[in-house]
Amino acid sequence: MANSYAEYLNLTLDAPILSAQMNRRGDFAVVTAGGDCRAAVTIYDQKQRECCKWMTSQYYIQTASVSPDGKQFAVLCIGQNGLTVQSQVLIFTIGSEKPDSTIDLGARRIYAMCHDKMGALVILCEDGLYYYDDGGALLGSLPFTDRPTDFYMAEEEWPVLAFSASDRQGQQAHLLAAGKNAATVWETTVSGAVRSLSRRGGQIAALLGDRLLFANADGGKVKELAQSGARAVISAADGTPILIYSDRAEKVNWEDTP
Repeated sequence: MANSYAEYLNLTLDAPILSAQMNRRGDFAVVTAGGDCRAAVTIYDQKQRECCKWMTSQYYIQTASVSPDGKQFAVLCIGQNGLTVQSQVLIFTIGSEKPDSTIDLGARRIYAMCHDKMGALVILCEDGLYYYDDGGALLGSLPFTDRPTDFYMAEEEWPVLAFSASDRQGQQAHLLAAGKNAATVWETTVSGAVRSLSRRGGQIAALLGDRLLFANADGGKVKELAQSGARAVISAADGTPILIYSDRAEKVNWEDTP
């Protein structure tokens, strides 16, 4: 595991790693499989010290997320009831072996789970985006009529999604940025297919096949920059887009773009 400048942690584990998530403080959750149980979640603090470990023989674990204050963690569990696959989120206080609350998600497909900058637990399902508080109560939801084709959410930020469709004019992409409690704060429809999405705060970047789009979710028109060959876009801490190529990365000064 590494941060932007140097190796952050180097451990050899007895079981294969399935996923890992880190919050802005540096607390992180590591999900492993096998060993003496079906799956396990280990929580480390910002000094790389092990805080607790939760193991289960009942569930498979898809991912886990530590709250921004480092006091709780949430575990996305996959179980089976007969022929039906069921999903649950278990919310724990750090150090506790029993969950404080449970969120039942039923048989829906779950794509991602992460805490946002307000401390809400954001869960991306096949039918919508759902926000829950630290007690498992629903704060808000954003229903989908179509499944998203792309989703991006940095640690403790807010999400941005892309939905693709085709019409007589060709390929179209509907971009949508969500804010507090799943409220839609910005959306637009553009031509083309989205390759990559990124967002920092109110700054949103979308990479298409022939151009880069960027906009401020607080208002203002969508700006475009012609490009060729970029594989992905990421955002710097100030929201400035960085185009990733096979052999280099280029920072884009979008304020100078007409």
